[in-house]
Amino acid sequence: MQMKIFFSCSLIFLGYITASDPKCNDMVTDPCVCISVGSSTNCDGVTTGAKLKEFFNTKPAATVDSITITNAHQLTSIPADVFGSVKTKHVFIAKTSLSSIDDNAFQGSENVLESIILNENNFPSFNFKSLTNLNKLDGFRITNDKLTEVPQEAFPNLPLILDIDLANNSITSIKNNAFHSLPFVRLIDLHGNKLTTIGDEVFNLGNTKNRVAINLNSNKISSITQNAFKDLKVKNLELENNKLETLPQTTFEPILNYLNTLGNEPGVIHLKGNPFKCNSSIRWLVTKSTTYKRRVANFKCHSNGKNLNQLTEADLTD
Repeated sequence: MQMKIFFSCSLIFLGYITASDPKCNDMVTDPCVCISVGSSTNCDGVTTGAKLKEFFNTKPAATVDSITITNAHQLTSIPADVFGSVKTKHVFIAKTSLSSIDDNAFQGSENVLESIILNENNFPSFNFKSLTNLNKLDGFRITNDKLTEVPQEAFPNLPLILDIDLANNSITSIKNNAFHSLPFVRLIDLHGNKLTTIGDEVFNLGNTKNRVAINLNSNKISSITQNAFKDLKVKNLELENNKLETLPQTTFEPILNYLNTLGNEPGVIHLKGNPFKCNSSIRWLVTKSTTYKRRVANFKCHSNGKNLNQLTEADLTD
């Protein structure tokens, strides 16, 4: 994926350019906060959003491949129009104290910005309005942070977004229609959060062009409502290492039926590491195991350790 490739390249970039570079004082004025290398700019250890903006305001109009901000432990906010006349295709911000981004932080890059990667910052909440009208954005990541909620219609007017990664936060709540009207989305990654329930309309994506992979691994999910995945064009649904004790027929059979219409195309519900009770509530799945077994991965009874291929109706308790 383009976003993941950029993330890897950013880490390589950080490995050899820092603000301690001996050439630093020759390249920018004091305080030395940013270094330009080719078509990329690295800002290491910047202390305030105002200083960041001051640096970019000294630069002529240009379009760069990437702007990287890292190891800025005093940086708490990014102001409006922070990059001035400099437009960027990629933004990577990591290991800062950043908790606030202005609505218009990325102003000027609306038609060029392709990915935003935020990792190990200080966001208990995120100003999703700052993403409005980023017409070229195809990847957004905020990971290893403190995010607790995804609001309703969190991703407005993002016609090209493909990948959304919100993994390893502290998300306990996703509002209805949080991911609505994203016609080309193909990945929503929420693994490693603190979700306990998946309610109706959470994954109401609207009319999507792509099949969508949803990763809910390693949460605390014990309840999924009947219409949680209604009309969803699933590629893979990952529910490993949660607290599910059953698979309600009204919730999961429509997904399995959809996957079976795809013939030889891949598509699986991953269920490893859940404490499933093998009772009458999963009779529907056991009796249709031949039909669905290739679409269900790593289902196992908590009590007897039997998988779906081994179960018979006689194994089910009342």
